[in-house]
Amino acid sequence: MRKMLSLYSQKHGISVKSLLTEKLADRKARLDHAKRLQTNEEQIRILMDNVLLAVNMNASMLSVQNIHDHIGKFVSLPDSWRSKNHTFEVVAAINEVVADEIFTEFSASLFHTLIVDESTDIAVHKVLVLYLKYRSPNPLVYKTVFGGIIQLTACHAQALEQAMKEFYNQHAIDLSRLVMLTSDGASVMLGRWNGLAALLKRTVPNLSEQHCVAHREDLALTASWKDNNLFINLEVPLRTFYTLRRSSVKTAALAELASVNEVDVLSFRPIQEVRWLSRHFAVSPFVRNVDSLVLYCEEQINECSDLICTYVLRCIQDPQYLLALCTLNDVLNELANLSKVLYRQSKLTSCAFLKFAN
Repeated sequence: MRKMLSLYSQKHGISVKSLLTEKLADRKARLDHAKRLQTNEEQIRILMDNVLLAVNMNASMLSVQNIHDHIGKFVSLPDSWRSKNHTFEVVAAINEVVADEIFTEFSASLFHTLIVDESTDIAVHKVLVLYLKYRSPNPLVYKTVFGGIIQLTACHAQALEQAMKEFYNQHAIDLSRLVMLTSDGASVMLGRWNGLAALLKRTVPNLSEQHCVAHREDLALTASWKDNNLFINLEVPLRTFYTLRRSSVKTAALAELASVNEVDVLSFRPIQEVRWLSRHFAVSPFVRNVDSLVLYCEEQINECSDLICTYVLRCIQDPQYLLALCTLNDVLNELANLSKVLYRQSKLTSCAFLKFAN
């Protein structure tokens, strides 16, 4: 027995005493590390390619394990690397390399713009989302890249300022090179005296702030929408029918009915309060699926006297409502195209400002 332990310890580079006193978790970690060392370069490349495939497909990282299992049918892959924990380790390693390259180039730029917004993660924790706009040193090309997500301890302007300064210090970025702060119009961001931009101006006196043109446009059109009774009357059936789409059974029934009638079913979208453009995404599928909706509502009324379908069908079969909805769809389509043009012009304005500063 002693001889066997001695041979084992020599093979794995661990003393007999450590082997006898080793905890179960430590032993598992040691064996896992030993398996990793035995993994060849080709296997590692395949595993990383699988992770990148899921990222490019915008798929969940949990799906990577299924990809590993599928590829494992054709090539040899180590079982210890197929778990979701190792998948996130690969993502973290890739992210670290990409982030280093981005911030190395970003640090070399003379001036930059910061685009910020508050949000919440899946656990409803407040975070600050950062995007960086800068010109790379060599080509005259302006880039907009994802800067990072900062966890917030509080949501007032002082906490945001502190979080941003810590972010700049962490990445060794000179805060004085910040020439413009772009955000929504919330007072915590652009308040005249105590907003984030106002606090940053005490450190960067030449800082300019800008209310995001797309957000400003949304607010104006949302306000005008709420002042028009016709728009409100058009919106109610859209919201009402979208509630039906939450049922997978009803969604499948509508898709099957449309398939029989050789009609394409477009995905219905909800109407968001802030994003006025969401009304275009909600109205367009509704108009293009009118024929399928009529058939679906009639079928549901005959089978179970569905009250929601009765209401929606009454609205669709009203010529005045249908005419107003089609007209609104044309108007929203033009506004959507205009929004894209204004967005591009806003980007050009920011680029011109950076070019002038440089």
